[in-house]
Amino acid sequence: MSKSMGQQADESAAGVKEKSGNVFQENLEAVVVAVILALIIRHYAMEAFVIPTGSMAPTLLGEHFVVECGNCKRPWAVGKSDTSFTARCEICQEKRNVERGDAGFGAGDVNYDKSVPFMNTAVHGGNKILVNKLIYKFTDPERFDVMVFKYPMEPGRNFIKRVVGLPNERLKIEHGDVFVNGKRIVKRADIQDKMWHGIYDQNYPSQEGKAEPWHEDSTGRWVIRRRGEGGEKMIQDAGKRAGIEMEVIKDPSLVAKNAFIAASAPRRTRISYATVVRDTYGYNPTAKEGNSQYSPDGEHIVVDLAAKLEIIPLGNKGPIILGISENNSPLMISLPVEGTTYTLERESAPHFKAVKETREGPALKVGEVNTVEFAWWDRRARILVNGTEVLVWDDPNGKTQPTSSGVYLESSESGAIFQRVKLYRDIYYYPHSNDSAPANVEWDSETKEIIIPEDSYICLGDNCPNSKDSRSWGYVNRGHLVGRAFTVFWPLSEIRLIR
Repeated sequence: MSKSMGQQADESAAGVKEKSGNVFQENLEAVVVAVILALIIRHYAMEAFVIPTGSMAPTLLGEHFVVECGNCKRPWAVGKSDTSFTARCEICQEKRNVERGDAGFGAGDVNYDKSVPFMNTAVHGGNKILVNKLIYKFTDPERFDVMVFKYPMEPGRNFIKRVVGLPNERLKIEHGDVFVNGKRIVKRADIQDKMWHGIYDQNYPSQEGKAEPWHEDSTGRWVIRRRGEGGEKMIQDAGKRAGIEMEVIKDPSLVAKNAFIAASAPRRTRISYATVVRDTYGYNPTAKEGNSQYSPDGEHIVVDLAAKLEIIPLGNKGPIILGISENNSPLMISLPVEGTTYTLERESAPHFKAVKETREGPALKVGEVNTVEFAWWDRRARILVNGTEVLVWDDPNGKTQPTSSGVYLESSESGAIFQRVKLYRDIYYYPHSNDSAPANVEWDSETKEIIIPEDSYICLGDNCPNSKDSRSWGYVNRGHLVGRAFTVFWPLSEIRLIR
């Protein structure tokens, strides 16, 4: 029997009402399930944390200000302070007194100028990170993991540090390096790449009238540009110097601002980074140097260095050489121009044996930009050319007290351009003291080694002078582990994996 139009309309309306009720119920269920899943994930699998302090700086930043150097104009992060303090640029070591407020430099600074703001007084929040809470339920922490754990002295608080010592090890820290059972530990390259501290950046040269940190030899062949123009003007200026063969560069825009240009000559010449490299931390207001519980900021000379740069050879007469010097004994890498044989060498010295290692690799091309990385850390040398690893060499000898360090660039006889030069230093670890350890730590007073028991770890902050860590409160027990920090997700400009 057919239904009336009125009956059809009533049934249709009822159907709509029933469907609307189902949609609301389904959405409510979806929200409840999502909340439950989020709570489960947060409790068992993954959790977000905010970094409150600078004990892991510069790897992870706590609350901080952003300041700009009055000399080289480089911005950097300085740990939050409620009072005036002195900020020191890691790149040029320039110091400025800084006060909260609208003024630029601190009123007591001889360079005080209200028209030139030095400090952005806004407080930037600490990095927000994600922590994998499952990983240590199935695997053990690895050395140099960045780990979140319950603070042993107050388990209601979470701490974040880097794992340095593992269970059942005898650990010693000496001259900035970590030794386990008498053997120096070498950090993996991917970890080391995240632990370098910048100490020089050619993109931020000193102002006119300020001394450059580079000294050339007496030949007068080098053109050192500061804030000059790039491209054609720079090439024209350099071309006025006798012996510079610039016509091999087809595209003037390849030459970056502030590059170092060496003219051709009968012999090679060099330019040296003349600043003593120390374990300074730009994140630490230097007015607080005296309150470090371990050692003053910048007390130690650092010999683990790296140079990352671009090289444009201007001819193929002879190799280009990069050197990293330790205690006046340089380790040199010879880069072939239009050739393939690389040579790493060091002459015999009181604390070093002679070294000569050769490898085959990609040739540096005349007139073209070649990217080069030369790194020396934990007694390991590594050279990359145009993204290719050419050589890795571990020094089986050498354990010296650092007394000097440095980097130099040596031009071939044909001349060369060195640009976008950046220099780095490694983290310099140092122990609690030379003669003791925290009360709850087993300590061999004869060998100066910490003896780590089963299921326990030694953890240190990357900001060594200003980190409350195992040097003061001892071991982290496995039962206190929360998880491994694996990524920064905020601020968006700093999204990255944590190594």
